[in-house]
Amino acid sequence: MAGEHLTFFELELVQLSSDVLEAFYAKDPFVAKHRPWIEHVRLFKPHFLSEPVESALMKRSPFYAHAWSEFFDETEADLEFDFQTWTDGQSNFEMGQVQVNAPIDVAKFAKPSP
Repeated sequence: MAGEHLTFFELELVQLSSDVLEAFYAKDPFVAKHRPWIEHVRLFKPHFLSEPVESALMKRSPFYAHAWSEFFDETEADLEFDFQTWTDGQSNFEMGQVQVNAPIDVAKFAKPSP
C-alpha cells in the first residue's frame, strides 16, 4: 500500500508556515502550479493526527487507495465462464479446459457444408 508510506507527506506539508509556502510559490513554478492542491490539503490541518496514528489507520482502512483494485482482482479471479464454440455450435468448454496457444486443426475453420 503506497498510501501508508506517503502519509508523512501531507502531514509535513500542513506543518509548513504560510510564509514558507508563499516563498516557495514565488520561487518555484512547479510548486506554484500545485498551489490549489496544497491549499486544499492545508484546509484539513485541524483534522490530521500524528504520523503513527495516520499510518495505522491507513493500513487498517478498508477504503485505502488500492482497495477497489484488490477487490476487483479477487472477484475477477473467481469468475467462471462457459464457452460455446462457433465452429460447431455445440461444444462447451470450462475455463480450466482452455489452453493458450494450443494447436488448432485448420479443418475446423472450413466453411460448413449446406
